Amino acid sequence: MLKNRNLPKIVKEKTGSAILIFQFQHIRRLLGTLDHLVYSSTSPHLVEISPGHFEEKGDFKNNGSFIQRMASRFCIPYLFCSTLMSKFYSKPNEEQIALAARLIDSIEKMYREQFAVESFKIFWLGSDDDMRVFRKFSKIQMIRSTYDKLDDGHPSAKGAQEIVNFLFTQKIIY
Repeated sequence: MLKNRNLPKIVKEKTGSAILIFQFQHIRRLLGTLDHLVYSSTSPHLVEISPGHFEEKGDFKNNGSFIQRMASRFCIPYLFCSTLMSKFYSKPNEEQIALAARLIDSIEKMYREQFAVESFKIFWLGSDDDMRVFRKFSKIQMIRSTYDKLDDGHPSAKGAQEIVNFLFTQKIIY
């Protein structure tokens, strides 16, 4: 959306603040980890072609690593195998976190090129410890608030309202 400049056609507000909601799980989705392939094998496979410059190379099912392609084609369709894949959790290492930070920084750059952004922030969903690690690799200001969560860490409907209320009361958006 950003790279092909379609976002300005969708977003009505062209000035103000931009807030990207982000968490460690998004890093694992970017990497195409086995536990995420269960629902994201057809997600865009982004490859860093030079520092901070990314290109979409199809999806993980067709253009991922050998293991990503095989798991997407021959394991995900079967419930047992798919359930087994969901157990392969691995926390991102610092190199992977740095890669994700470069992607977010490149998104900020593209966003600023297309909109009159006064401030660009990351709203962090996740733990303080994980946020501290990510913060080492990104220059973008990060904000965090407590909110009601579902079992998987995503905000519940109540939590989403709490996040919006926080953003308004802190005058991050108005």
